[in-house]
Amino acid sequence: MDQVKSGESYAAIIIPKDFSKQLTGVITDGSARPQLEYYVNEKANALASKVTDTGASTVDKQVNNTFVSTVSKVVSSKVNSTGERLGQN
Repeated sequence: MDQVKSGESYAAIIIPKDFSKQLTGVITDGSARPQLEYYVNEKANALASKVTDTGASTVDKQVNNTFVSTVSKVVSSKVNSTGERLGQN
């Protein structure tokens, strides 16, 4: 944030300290999805905000895709192991 404020960087994406815990909460207790914090130094350059918006959007999409993919794998694994146990019983 200091670099964004000083103009050394155009933007910053901040991942909250409890991001992973919040993500697990989405699965375990239906909590809201955690949010990435996004800051832009709009004074640095007129084009900077457009470029950094694209970067932030890309990061957000990648986090969402990875999360959905991981949850799908975990759920499939649990369903398969439960199905196998039921079949054995």
